[in-house]
Amino acid sequence: MCPRRKINVVVADGMPVVLEGLKAALSLQENISVLEAISTGETCFKVIKDKNPDVALVDMNLPDMSGDELVKKCKSKGIITRFIIISNSCDHNDLFNSIKAGVNGFILKTSPIEEIIKAIETVYPGGTYFCEKIREILNNNQENNVLAKPPVYVLSKREIEILKLIASGLTTKEIASKLNVSPRTVDTHRQRIMSKLNIHNVAGLTMYAIKQNIINP
Repeated sequence: MCPRRKINVVVADGMPVVLEGLKAALSLQENISVLEAISTGETCFKVIKDKNPDVALVDMNLPDMSGDELVKKCKSKGIITRFIIISNSCDHNDLFNSIKAGVNGFILKTSPIEEIIKAIETVYPGGTYFCEKIREILNNNQENNVLAKPPVYVLSKREIEILKLIASGLTTKEIASKLNVSPRTVDTHRQRIMSKLNIHNVAGLTMYAIKQNIINP
């Protein structure tokens, strides 16, 4: 029986104590391999581009750029690494900017290491993970906004399937490969979903999917 492949992780944090603590704790896990522990966003970008890790655990406030800026930069280059933002606070702007950038998870630095490990294990196969305090913010936002949107039954079974994959952070090419259809077909479904729900960005679709229990945050 072949051993299970480890999850290759890159960690980036501007605080040396936090960085070394995360590296040490994650390195103790049998199913996680820490490829690099980095203190700046630019270096992190280069390492992610060169080593293509499965998951990147990224500080929201790196010395040279914000976490969401790093994610956007990576996404613009077609990098398929899964991203988890780790932050000191529950700042709403940071959260929603990160979701718009395409993160797969958002947790707080006060989270226990067990939750950080759970987040990594959840986003690695394509899921999303938000810690409890972040879920509360998302749910409150949904109460104010998403409940005014059409109910999920306006979508076809296929559209719900694609919405789930979009909200889980998969790219058009990844969804097309997973469903054995063309990228153009996925884009057509995406446009129909957005039109039916009157939601016109991935961040909004992600929050809608969370509120409608299409995905678990």
